Formats: sequence, C-alpha cells, structure tokens
Amino acid sequence: MVIGNSKLPITPLVGTFLAGYSSRVEPSTGVHDELYVRSVVLGKGEERLAVTVADLLGISRYVAARASEAVEDKTGIPRWNVVVGAVHTHSGPGHLRPLCRGRPT
Repeated sequence: MVIGNSKLPITPLVGTFLAGYSSRVEPSTGVHDELYVRSVVLGKGEERLAVTVADLLGISRYVAARASEAVEDKTGIPRWNVVVGAVHTHSGPGHLRPLCRGRPT
C-alpha cells in the first residue's frame, strides 16, 4: 500500500466575513488558529483514493465536483475515487475565495 499526504494553509485575510452564526455581522478581527486543507492519497496497485477535507463550514457540490475533476486531470485518480469535504467549523469562512494566505507545508 502507498500513502501520501499534504497540508496547505487556507487562512483567510483578517477582515473576511465568517460563516456559521446568523447573528455575526462583523468581519473577522484576527486569527486565533490557522485554517488548513488536508489531503491523503491511498493506493494499492493501480487503484488510488484521494480524500481532502478543508477547515470550512461547508463545500458546495459545485466546488467539490470541480476539485474532483482537477484532481483527476492532474493525477489520473478517477473523480469517483476523490472525496472532498469540510470539517463544518463555525469559526471560518463560509466559502472558498482567492484571499487565502500561506503556502504548502
């Protein structure tokens, strides 16, 4: 069996609006903990499975489908063997935006 993993910071910029509570109407004022997207790939022989989970409230079906297609295009792992999800945190942004800081770790 072959196993690979990665962790990429996706912490949004201070001032990003957060999701999870309808009474929260102000943007973020700081960073308590960094947010990440984590992935693991498992493989045996020709079969591979990729699982990716982001520190977000949720991920839309559209984003999950596009991410699965991108993984298939770049790695050859069939999109039906790619799982994309979120941890459902109420202390992060509600959607993916190109305002993330950081680099792969």
